[in-house]
Order: sequence, then structure tokens, then C-alpha cells
Amino acid sequence: SGRMRFLLAVDGSDGAQHAFNYAAALLRPRSDQLHIITVIPASRAAAAAAATEAGQAFLSEEDVLAWDLVSRCHTIASAADIETTSEVVRGPVKATILEKADSFNADVIIVGTRGLGTIKRILLGSVS
Repeated sequence: SGRMRFLLAVDGSDGAQHAFNYAAALLRPRSDQLHIITVIPASRAAAAAAATEAGQAFLSEEDVLAWDLVSRCHTIASAADIETTSEVVRGPVKATILEKADSFNADVIIVGTRGLGTIKRILLGSVS
């Protein structure tokens, strides 16, 4: 069948690692496309931008960690002969994932579970 376009949202959690492994099992080398994203939540990005110089250093460290994460996933997928792109974006997590999936024309969106218990999931919500 035709080429599939997968969007994978990762955040460094165990759930995201499982999602990456799941995506790797689904993707067909030299056929499917994978776009990997990490979303820095808007609340953290805004708080850091409005903070003092120490806050700005924290944002920079968060950027480094986010790019390291997507780069590691990108390298593994590319080594498996999967056409891969990646990016780090800021914004409200759920809306940003959907916006990126739309602009990438994704056929499939893959995210990991947060591993929250029932009470925490009710109180905090979950991207997945």
C-alpha cells in the first residue's frame, strides 16, 4: 500500500520510549515517513521567558534536553532507513501535537501514556 506519515510525540518518559518502540515496529523502511516532536509546555516556556536571567538559562537547558531527546530518536529511526524529520516546539501540548500532525498531514499520531494512576489522571489529565 501507499506511504504512511507518522507523527511521534516524545517527552523522555518511559511511556514515550514505549511509543517510540511501537512506532519503530510499525514503520516500513524506505517507505513511511516519521516526524518526531517534543513540545515544551507553554506554561513553562512563558514562565521561563518572564523570569530573570536564571530562568532564561533554565529555558536554554530545557531546549538542549529536548533537542537531545528528538535527536536520539531521529538517529535511531534514520539508521533503520526511515525518512525522519524532527523538531522541538513550544505551546499547549495537546493543541500543538494536533497542529503539527495537521501540518505534517499525519496519517497516524503516536504518543506514550503518562503512567498516571486513576486519581492523578482525573486531576491532571493526560496528553494521551
